[in-house]
Parts: sequence; structure tokens; C-alpha cells
Amino acid sequence: IIRELPLTVMLVILASLAECFLVLPMHLRKALERMDRHHVPKEPHGFNRWFVDFRETSFSRAIAWSFERRYSTVLTAVCAFLVAITLLASGRIGFEFFASPEVDMVFGNFSLTPGASREQSRIMIEEMRRSAYEVEERLTNGEGRLINYEYGTIGATESRPGEGLLTGDHAGAYTIQLVPSDERDVRTYQFMAEWEKAIRPMAGVESLVVFERSAGGPPGRDLDIRLYGAPLEVLKQAALEIRRELASISGVSAIEDDLPLGKQEIVMEVTPKGLAMGFSTRSVARQVRDSFEGAIAKRFSQDQEEIIVRVKLAGEGMQGSSLRDMYLRSPDGEEVPLSEIVTFSTSVGYSQIRREDGLRQLSVTGDIDPSITTSNEVLGVVARDIVPGIVERYAINVEFKGKAEEQAEAIGDTLIALTIALMTMYIILAWVFSSYTTPLVVLSIVPFGLIGAFVGHWLLGFRLNMLSLQALLGLSGVIINDAIIIVTTIKRRVGDGLDLPEAVITGARQRLRPVLLTTLTTIGGLTPLLFERSLQAQLIQPLAVTLIFGLLFSPFLILFFVPSLLGIGTDIRRIGRRFVPVTATG
Repeated sequence: IIRELPLTVMLVILASLAECFLVLPMHLRKALERMDRHHVPKEPHGFNRWFVDFRETSFSRAIAWSFERRYSTVLTAVCAFLVAITLLASGRIGFEFFASPEVDMVFGNFSLTPGASREQSRIMIEEMRRSAYEVEERLTNGEGRLINYEYGTIGATESRPGEGLLTGDHAGAYTIQLVPSDERDVRTYQFMAEWEKAIRPMAGVESLVVFERSAGGPPGRDLDIRLYGAPLEVLKQAALEIRRELASISGVSAIEDDLPLGKQEIVMEVTPKGLAMGFSTRSVARQVRDSFEGAIAKRFSQDQEEIIVRVKLAGEGMQGSSLRDMYLRSPDGEEVPLSEIVTFSTSVGYSQIRREDGLRQLSVTGDIDPSITTSNEVLGVVARDIVPGIVERYAINVEFKGKAEEQAEAIGDTLIALTIALMTMYIILAWVFSSYTTPLVVLSIVPFGLIGAFVGHWLLGFRLNMLSLQALLGLSGVIINDAIIIVTTIKRRVGDGLDLPEAVITGARQRLRPVLLTTLTTIGGLTPLLFERSLQAQLIQPLAVTLIFGLLFSPFLILFFVPSLLGIGTDIRRIGRRFVPVTATG
């Protein structure tokens, strides 16, 4: 998704170059010929007259006053930058990795005790249907028209891309499609929360999860806490405790783990008497399996396929027999009752065990309601208040995966891209200005572009996300272009013989109109996005906020901050020359 933004911008800039060098000169030629035919210059009037008076009087005095107090001007910008950073660090501006538009599909998964019949699952499906329409009636005050269609399935659960399915007659799912988000006042997370509360689980329900599928953005769950480094029983106990803690955090839903319990198992352990008779765990397991599934007598290939000859008892075989009535053949050829050589015990195992990089892992996952909190805030609470105690009590290892992992990789790639971009711009500017220090003055404006962007997010209540960071890169390009022009203009005036203060005032006056036009036209083009009521527009509105408020602050940086930095640089060079030792020559 993000890749398309820089591609579009680069294509537009290339097209604008062709327009500026090929099309615009032809238009200007016609306009200049028309001006040459009217030799009498027109006096400014109306708004133009007011603007010229403002530029020559009030604005010029403000520039002169700011340049005389250039250290205070730079300090003011630094303080404003620190305030903007504080808004983010203090949590007044939230951060979410990727804003996803609201979806219309809602799913409810359930699993009963392994071994439950399809009839029990059907009863649970009916309960989920009843509760869904009850919630629809309550949230719409009896008007309905909230659920577009719905259906239930038995035998498999629904899942997100990349996640496994739970299958069997004891599992099922219920799918609901709501009417489009722009046509309803009830939000999807609101419906999900009320639906989950309204469901009355029947006896035997082991898990019940209501969730949605994200419509876009990076893969992975909002919360994905990986546990490893201990036996499965220990990991399961730690996961249950984490789930209880997460359930107490506002905005967290669809909490589950991927180590579901399976059917009851009969565990056989060979006794010392059985070992003395020559039995081993492998030989006992093989004979018991062969009694139920049959023994493989021969394997051979035919027509590029492997043929297996299996010998089994006729009819139902051992299906109805008891293990305690089974006889095994000892290495000496004697028939020995199974109950004499093994001990029986029962336990409940796990229906599936997941591994990653050869390690058995357990994932505790959950969803975050973006209207209440963000995944970063929840992960901060988990890392600070929950994980240390879990690690100490259970001696396990904990990692954060899912969107947290994707976020770390994306931010790392963005920082690398920013570093490469700044180095490339520095090289280009050093070549153009024939100076090593002037590019630093131009590039110093980049971090101060955060001021307007952060303040804009705080005022309008938006959270920063990856699109906001990408917009900051675009904003940096815009303000750097204006900074290059103001620095070039000032240096040209100094080259014409003006001293630096007069060159700063003259250059700022000349660049005031272009800077304002660039800023206002860009803001005017982006402002309609802020007033778009469609929920789908929420995906790109942070991008518009970054550019609009960043550009609102940019004229002050370009016309006041950059000239002040030039003046401070000149002061430093003057002081440096004052202390350079002079060698006398005779």
C-alpha cells in the first residue's frame, strides 16, 4: 500500500518537470508579448496593494526583528520541537501501526468438548443466531436493518489468513455480514462486543471467540504473544493467566490461544514385569496399533505409486473390544494379556501443537478496538505489568509477534530509507551550493517539520501511523525545496554586494508570495480530505493532517528560522576567523 505513494509522487514530479520546461515557457511567451504591447505598468490595487504594503512594512520589520534576535528565534523553534515530541512521548498523541477501515464481516467461532455431537453444535449455532438478532433489535431500537445476511457452519471454524482451522463435529462458526458501514450508526466493534455478551454458551463450550477480519494493512494479529522454552503444560498455564490479565484491559477482545485441548487419551506405561518379559514401549505401541489399524505386510511400487498391503481382522476388528481384553505376543512367542504388562491412566492431550524454528510455541492472540486504545498501548501494559511476573513464575521466554513484529521491521526500514534520503539530498545540495555547511542549514529544517504535524494530530484527535510517517517524508521534500530557494536568494543578494541583514530582508520579501502560494494551494487541495465523512477515508486522513499542518508551520521555518541559522553560521565563522593565529612575515 505504502509503495504506491512514492511512485505516484515521483511520476507527478517528472511530469511537472516536462510541464515547466516545455509547456510553461510557451504560455509565458504569449503572456509577456501581451504585456509588452501595454507599456504602461498597472498600479497595484485591491488585495494586491494590501499585500505589497504588508510585505514592505510589517513583514519586513518582522524579518529584521527576528534576524536581530536570531538566537532567540532558533531557541523558540527548538522549544516548539521539544513540545511536539513531548505530545508523542506523553501519550497525548497515540500511535497505531496501520489504520484499517471498518469492515462489515463479523465471525463467531466456538468449540465444544472434543467428542461432542453435531446435534450439540447445531444447538450452539441456533443460540448464536438468536443472540445476533437480539442485539440487532436492541442496538437499532427495534428498526432492524443492521444484519445483511448470516449463516452458520458445523465441522470447521473460520480463521484469518495464515491461521489454522479447528475441525471436527465439536467445532463451528457463525458468519454475519452487516450493512455497509456508511449506512449504519452502529459500529462493528460495538456490535461485536454486544453480541459476545448476549450469547448464552451451552454446557460443554470450551471456547467462544467473536472477531473480524482486517480489510487491509500488514498481516498478523493486533496482539500476538509467543510463549516458549517450557513443557506444554507450563506454557498452557502461563497462557491462561495472560488471557485473564488481557481480559481486564479495556478494548481487548477475541482473546484465545492456539493450544486447544483434545480428546481424552488412554496412556499406557510398560511395567517392570513387562520389561522383564522382553516388551518395550515400541513393541507394545506397534502391536496395539496393528490391532486397530492393521499390520503392514508388504510395500511395493506399481505404475509410479506405492502399494501398501495391510492385514487386518475381518469386520469391525478391535473397534468394539476393550484394551484390557487384548493379548500381545512376547518375544518368546507367548500370548500375554495387555493389562499384565502395562498400567493404564487417562489424560487430556492437545489437539494441535505448533512449532517455529524447531521450538514448540504457544501464541496468545487478541484484537484491539481502535476507538478505545491501540496495540502499542496494550503491548506497553503487557510488557510492563504482565510479562515480568509470568516469566518469573513459569521460567519461560516471551516474544511479541504479529503486527508488533511487522511494525518494528517497517519502522526500521523507514529509518534506513530516511537516512539514505537525507544523505542523497546532502550530496546534491553540497554539489549545487559548492559548500559543506550550507546543506546542513537546509536539512536542519527537516526535524522541525514534525512540529506542525504532531500539533495537527493532537488538535484533531488523530493517531500517528505509518502513513503519517510517509507523509512526513513528503513534507520534508516540500519544505526543503522552499528552503533551497530562500537560501539561494539570500546568497545571490550577498553576492550582489548587500550585507547579510539586508540580503535576508530582501530575499524574504521576494520569496514571501511564492512560499505562501505553495503552502496555501497544497493545503487547499488536501483540506477536503479532512471533511470526508466516509469511514474508508480514515485510512488516509492522517496523511492529510500531516501535510496540512506541517505546511501551515513551514512559512515560519522557511522565512524566519532558516535566515536565522544562516546568521548564526556567519557569526560562528566570524568568531573562528578572529581566533585564527596570524603568522608574521619579514
